[in-house]
Amino acid sequence: AQVAKGGSAGSVGLVAQTVLLPLALAPGTSEVTLRGGTHVPWSPVYDYLKRVYLPTLKWMGVEAKVQIVKWGWYPVGGGEVKATIQGLPSEARLEGLALLQRGELLRVRGLSASSNLPKHVRERQEGTALGVLRSNGVNPRLDLLDGPSKGTGSVVFLWAEFENVLAGFTALGERGKPAERVAEEASRALLAYLQGDGALDRHLADQVILPLALAAGPSSFTTESATQHLLTNAWVVNQFFPGRVRVEGVEGTPVTLCTVAGGGL
Repeated sequence: AQVAKGGSAGSVGLVAQTVLLPLALAPGTSEVTLRGGTHVPWSPVYDYLKRVYLPTLKWMGVEAKVQIVKWGWYPVGGGEVKATIQGLPSEARLEGLALLQRGELLRVRGLSASSNLPKHVRERQEGTALGVLRSNGVNPRLDLLDGPSKGTGSVVFLWAEFENVLAGFTALGERGKPAERVAEEASRALLAYLQGDGALDRHLADQVILPLALAAGPSSFTTESATQHLLTNAWVVNQFFPGRVRVEGVEGTPVTLCTVAGGGL
């Protein structure tokens, strides 16, 4: 992905996370145009940023909004997202978070989207997701979206809103992968999370390590499982700020507790 010009299938989500904190800690308002892959593997898709990551950081004091203009799928890319980041006031600091319990489940939402594919693809994704979730006692509301793009692709994204946390689950289509399997993957990931007790989903857990490490005060959270990404991000932060992040558990440990001392820059 690139800032402002060009555009590939590189992850817009990863670049957005890279520039977010420096701009949030700088004075004034920043407006950034990111071009690349908005919905590509091994990275947070646009919808995860908008529905889970940025709302969680807002509780810390980060004010940022994203708006998708064009969808970018692997391998063509060419997506475009506009981001607006409001810098913190001069005397303000990021606040730590305590996310140990999910609280009551308020609602489950989702979307089934595709670009340059027959409408029945996203309709089949929607129908399968609704069937799997409703048969397990979850009654979500799903939107059908036809994303403007120069590429071809599909996605099912589900997010759960609790009293204290947000969680998101993504499955992407690919050549030869039935629409029903795409929906099944996202739905089963959500159901597996709902059956556990950890507050943060496994992806959000590793993505909040750095923001929490830069907060003025301490933070703590539980997560559904300790992943290699979580352990690696904790290790990297501790190279710059020794002892600031502590993860209790090894890879695969369920309901892992993570404490972050904070302390700012």
